[in-house]
Amino acid sequence: MDTADRIHAIDRVSAGLVDYNNARLQMILRQFQAETFDWEESDWSKREYIINRVETLIDQRIEELDVFLQNEASHRQGSMVTPVKKSWSEFPTGVFLSHKFEDAELMSRIRTGLHRFGVDAFVAHQDIHVSDIWLATIIESLDSCDALVAVLQADFHKSEWCDQEVGWALGRHIPVMVVRPTNLTGPRKDGFLEQLQNLPIDRDNNKCAEFVVSKIIDFLLGRPEVRHQMAESLVFALEHPGRHRDAIDAWRAVKALDYSWPDALLRRIRSAWQEQAFFKNAYTIPDEPYKALPGYEGSSLQADEDSPF
Repeated sequence: MDTADRIHAIDRVSAGLVDYNNARLQMILRQFQAETFDWEESDWSKREYIINRVETLIDQRIEELDVFLQNEASHRQGSMVTPVKKSWSEFPTGVFLSHKFEDAELMSRIRTGLHRFGVDAFVAHQDIHVSDIWLATIIESLDSCDALVAVLQADFHKSEWCDQEVGWALGRHIPVMVVRPTNLTGPRKDGFLEQLQNLPIDRDNNKCAEFVVSKIIDFLLGRPEVRHQMAESLVFALEHPGRHRDAIDAWRAVKALDYSWPDALLRRIRSAWQEQAFFKNAYTIPDEPYKALPGYEGSSLQADEDSPF
């Protein structure tokens, strides 16, 4: 984030923390890697102490703390549905694709493309079986997805289901992306979606699905709310590449993610590189690539590898 964004984020976070009692305040600060001390024994006010501690955090931790506090506030106001485990997917990150039935084939191709990055997509016409209670299945998916992508059509808003799906996601404050075909003409009447940037697509282009997949991945990589899930997804992708290109694209996304990689994920990346030929033998990926990732320096993995024993 730039300087102005950092200042605004510090202000928001500090204002959000000031009402917590001291024990919970100190615990939250420690969880986001801020060093704490007994400010009550100093001449500082509570707010001065909070600002000082938050200022010491790296950008990523401030963004994560900002998201945490927003979610806490939403829970208190009753406006956020608590996410549940995704029974519909084994992937760490799940996207709900809100669409009309006419786009079912395109959605299927998008879903397959997302799998290459360890990301799944809920597609109602594929994921709801005849024996399922269809409404409960959709609700569960909306409750547990990490983001929603609305693929518009001329009559998208005539569907009560599509509009309600979008409203559900906006109410949960999860990332929402809008895909708009270039052949849609006339004034835009998209309600709350009008405040979001649209991704224009050409449905007639035979690489349309591949293009949308790449833009969804870029969108998710840039959202701090799903940064941890995306890190897990990309490691999952490196552990299960179907070809060299899968490993190359997943590794490119790993490098694009603004993330301080924890030791556990670094070790999984190392194991994947050692065990997966498509990853290890990809010509654009250097030897022991995990060593170049943020978080490796000073990690226990580095200590293990540097040890002579």
